[in-house]
Amino acid sequence: MDIKKFKFLKFILCLVISAKIFAFDFFTPFKEAEKGDYIILTINKTYTCLSIFERTENRLVLEELTFLQSKLNPKEAKKHFENLSQPASHTILEIDIDTKACTICYDVLNRMFLDPKGMDSILLRLFELDFKLMKKDERRKVGVLDLESPFDNRPVWNPSYYFQGESVKGRTCEGFRAIIPQDIKYLGGKFVEMYIDPKLKGFCFPVWLQIADDAAAFKVIPVDMGKNFQSKMSKLPRPLPCFASQLNHQPSSILFEFETTYPIQSHRFFFYDLKTLKVIPAKINKKEKIRINRYAIELESLPQKSGEHGIYSTLEEEKDLIIECIQSCKF
Repeated sequence: MDIKKFKFLKFILCLVISAKIFAFDFFTPFKEAEKGDYIILTINKTYTCLSIFERTENRLVLEELTFLQSKLNPKEAKKHFENLSQPASHTILEIDIDTKACTICYDVLNRMFLDPKGMDSILLRLFELDFKLMKKDERRKVGVLDLESPFDNRPVWNPSYYFQGESVKGRTCEGFRAIIPQDIKYLGGKFVEMYIDPKLKGFCFPVWLQIADDAAAFKVIPVDMGKNFQSKMSKLPRPLPCFASQLNHQPSSILFEFETTYPIQSHRFFFYDLKTLKVIPAKINKKEKIRINRYAIELESLPQKSGEHGIYSTLEEEKDLIIECIQSCKF
């Protein structure tokens, strides 16, 4: 290989490796988050508790509680939210781990599902940002600047914080920064900084979060964080699954689209004779995800001259739930 080409490829490889080392995907720790992890923030004169409600291999469920109060003691913050009877808002979000997209948004207070595309949760916004590790000269410093020295030798600032209601100080934290997209009102183009304590192994939330220029329109201050938050909700309500397209009859199979927020592998499909009501388990030839919560299903046809049949689906998690297709099929 030509020596110039080799040096150039080596240079490109170093750039790629450096970019990966200094980049940080804010969502990555949440892929291993533990149920009950929580952080309590004060945001624009409101208090918000974000907690991990549930995590599976493919889905992350977050609970968000908000209430209005002038002051909240960090030592009592967790217990206050666990016993909160009249929150200003109470929302549960389910996020697809592969795409980071919100798949379910349930308003607990009004007992209704909201359009996931319209959600503007602070965490969902942070998941989209491209964070970079801050260099020493980019971080805040503490102490008096020596104007006679050509270098700024002051130590970098590290946040103190509360964990499980107890004050934590003197930890060396890693700082990351990202630019907020211009489409976010009042904050577009500004820097958001967050700090992570490497000693908090397995904890998904940052220990500090702030807008770098202290924007008056949006202030975020962590109050407390920790483990084992106890939710009053026992499980996330889910929209009913449904057959989402016309049945497409092929020579040896039936094709259709099926919409569900449950794991598709937990669904079973059946034919039943409209005259005798005899049930026949359907053989699934293919289950293919075509977009979030929607799948293309191919069932093997029954033998010819079997008569007119209906199709329905059941769930392993919900034994009493039966989802029936309004169309029938003839073989």
